[in-house]
Amino acid sequence: MHSELKVLIVDPVLGTGGLMELAGKLRAAVEVAEAGDVHGSMPCVLSAAVTKRLQRDPRVWDWVISIRDGAGVAAQMVSRGQARHAVLMDPVGGIPNLPGVFDAMMASRTFAPTQADLDRMLAVVSQVTHTYVPDSYIELVATGLFGDDPGRSRWQALYAEAARSRLPIDPVLERSPEWWADEWLEIWRNNPDAVRPWLTQGHRVFASAVSSAAGIPMTVQPWDELAWLTDPSVVADALNREFERPRTDHVESGTPGT
Repeated sequence: MHSELKVLIVDPVLGTGGLMELAGKLRAAVEVAEAGDVHGSMPCVLSAAVTKRLQRDPRVWDWVISIRDGAGVAAQMVSRGQARHAVLMDPVGGIPNLPGVFDAMMASRTFAPTQADLDRMLAVVSQVTHTYVPDSYIELVATGLFGDDPGRSRWQALYAEAARSRLPIDPVLERSPEWWADEWLEIWRNNPDAVRPWLTQGHRVFASAVSSAAGIPMTVQPWDELAWLTDPSVVADALNREFERPRTDHVESGTPGT
């Protein structure tokens, strides 16, 4: 372990629950940020809660690693000087307003819900209250996000535990736009050497479209999205190589936007 290298992992949706195995395989002194403690279901609310807590932390991290919904938090830490470098694994946020990106995303969609599907979804969502989240809703979210990914069942269990720990949901926060964390895209475009998005195989179309529109290579890694849950050694090895790479080396660790 390189104890002099300080790494923070941020996932405001799951927190420490699913990330400690990955953290233990990194050659660094690693801390995992807790999930947001705000009583809300929206990742933007949780991201904002994590951001506010980290803003009070005087430490400067060598690397901050985000998974999905933590991308805005990690990118902001670099822009504020709280972290020197960031890796954004499958960053989540609004579809970038760049030429061709929206069309590429729509073309890549493989799930076209039937009316029966929509009726079933509505029936499931209608069961959710400020104090109750049924198993059927958790399953719906996990399936919609990850389909048949082999890590889906574990993510689903972790998400259920984290989501229910934040009950009761505050309906005011659910509708408050000031809680939205900043997007990661502009911070990456302004400093692509320090902020590095990593997209996995299911996001190749997104990566290619954004890379083409922004004129900046975006790394596509040769694993599925939930590899950090099902095979953390693969992800850890790639991160460890990234930590060791001199900053003057711009060669990407995976395959730039294909």
